[in-house]
Amino acid sequence: MNSNCPKSPGRGVVLFFGWSLLLLTVLFLGRLVLDARLAAFGVIADGAVTKIEMNTTYGGSSSHRSSGSGYRRRKSDASTSYHATVRFAPVGEEPRDFKTVSTFGHELKVGDAVKVIHLPWNPGAAEIYSAKQLWLPLGVGVTVTLITGGLGGFLLRLAGRIKPVTVT
Repeated sequence: MNSNCPKSPGRGVVLFFGWSLLLLTVLFLGRLVLDARLAAFGVIADGAVTKIEMNTTYGGSSSHRSSGSGYRRRKSDASTSYHATVRFAPVGEEPRDFKTVSTFGHELKVGDAVKVIHLPWNPGAAEIYSAKQLWLPLGVGVTVTLITGGLGGFLLRLAGRIKPVTVT
């Protein structure tokens, strides 16, 4: 490339976003492999919910004003998540507990019987075996990984087609 020929101004931005999306794709793919491994090689056992914890986080403004409007705004930006503690007994082992976030809606109660899927060589990597806890997040992960990878690849191809600005 001629050193007197400046680069197109948008090419660097397109390259940055393309490589950033491909990096995210690699991270998503790593997480997806862990979830897929659980779905492919997991063993199903019986379990029971022993505890439900509700966590509320407040987004938006982080100011500590004492005005009522600031409080109302922070309260309306609240996000609630539910963490379930589940006890199950892997085959030939003592019962153990694990914590999981209740994804895609909270429907569990203390005492509910659930199916648990875990890896035989690593019972600590366990999850509730249901569509909302295992299969739906796996499907979302596949979709997000394909979208970020495709968009990142598209942006890199686009950046390769952007011709340098020629000065005559």
